[in-house]
Amino acid sequence: MPEEHVITDIRRSPRGARLEVYVDGERAWQLTRKYLDKLGLAVGQRLSSDALTTLRQTIALHETRDAALRALGQRARTRADLGQRLTTRGYPDWAVTATLDWLAERGLLDDAQYAQDRVVSLRQRRLGSRAIELKLQQEGVPQDLIREVMAQRAEELHETELARKTAEQLNARWSAQEWPRRRARIYQYLARRGFDGETIADALERLEPGDESSEVM
Repeated sequence: MPEEHVITDIRRSPRGARLEVYVDGERAWQLTRKYLDKLGLAVGQRLSSDALTTLRQTIALHETRDAALRALGQRARTRADLGQRLTTRGYPDWAVTATLDWLAERGLLDDAQYAQDRVVSLRQRRLGSRAIELKLQQEGVPQDLIREVMAQRAEELHETELARKTAEQLNARWSAQEWPRRRARIYQYLARRGFDGETIADALERLEPGDESSEVM
């Protein structure tokens, strides 16, 4: 005779927000009332081993999707970032993969759009291209997509113009300092913001006092 399992109890969790479902005397899940009703679970209900396995998978997928949607509700994420977050929290690999695919199919997870939007927001923070590329990489955007997006938006990024304007503002802010000290601080600031040496040199050359001799660092 096939093995059967029984839902032996359904009780409110200590925190009161969810209901604990017990199978064969052991706690199996914590579910919302709405989802419990959707599944149609009740005390005394008998489940075959196959039915219990299917139920476990259904609930695992539901919980993974729910966690993913909550995470995306906080902020946009890349597929890699969200996947790592879910895996770290203990959701099954197969459920994580299925959830990521489900989100992508619905347009809720789009690395290309994420990268496009992120480039704009990072540029508004006056970051250079190198810093933007590193940030995208850290956030899980695939390297080939980073190259593609940066190439697409190259004309919009105005790297040289941004470096020049930033250097001019810093030069005015630190005008009380001697030029060599001022130049060094501007260079260090732009370098930290991800501008390359050639772009920084161009910006500093335009600020170079005509009556002072100094070399671009």
